[in-house]
Amino acid sequence: MSKSAMSKSAPARTTKAARKPVVAKKTAGKAATRTAPKASPKATAKAKPAKLPEWNLADLYSAIDALEITRDLDRIDADCVAFEADFK
Repeated sequence: MSKSAMSKSAPARTTKAARKPVVAKKTAGKAATRTAPKASPKATAKAKPAKLPEWNLADLYSAIDALEITRDLDRIDADCVAFEADFK
């Protein structure tokens, strides 16, 4: 770096700016509790679950009842049990 480039750079900060402490606001005569807004009955009745993707596993398995599927699901179950035992 040249001497002129060094003189134009910003000076290094050696001290941190003092910050004011955070003070909680007090409510005047009102309870400080909040409740979640209630959903209207119409909104909850018409809500449909999101559409899930459909995966094509034909490249991995020959049929839905193939022995490979059973083998893989059994192995996954065993792996889950082992994981739970290791990290419980």
